Amino acid sequence: MNSAGLSLGLDPAHKASIEDWENMVDTNIKGLMYVTRALLPRMVERNEGSIVNLGSVAANYPYPGGNAYGATKGEGKPCLFPGLTPTALNFGSSLSVCVSF
Repeated sequence: MNSAGLSLGLDPAHKASIEDWENMVDTNIKGLMYVTRALLPRMVERNEGSIVNLGSVAANYPYPGGNAYGATKGEGKPCLFPGLTPTALNFGSSLSVCVSF
C-alpha cells in the first residue's frame, strides 16, 4: 500500500509558496515513485506481488487553495504506473501495480 501524502498551504496559485509546491512534489510524486522502485526488484525476483497506490479525491474535486496538492495526488499517477506491467515486467509475471482514488 503506497499512500504518501502531504498538503501544504491554501494560498491561490499566484501567491503560493514554490517551496511548498516542491515539498508536495517530492513527497506525493517522487516518494511514490521511489517506494515503487524500491519494491520492484524483490517482486520481480519472487515473480509475484502487488503495489496499490492511493490518490486523493482532491485530484478530481479541487478545493480552494489546493492547486498543487490536487495535481500531485492523482492526475499523473495513472500515467506513471500502469506502464510498469507491460514495460518493466513483461515476462508473464503475476505482478501488478494498481492506482486507486
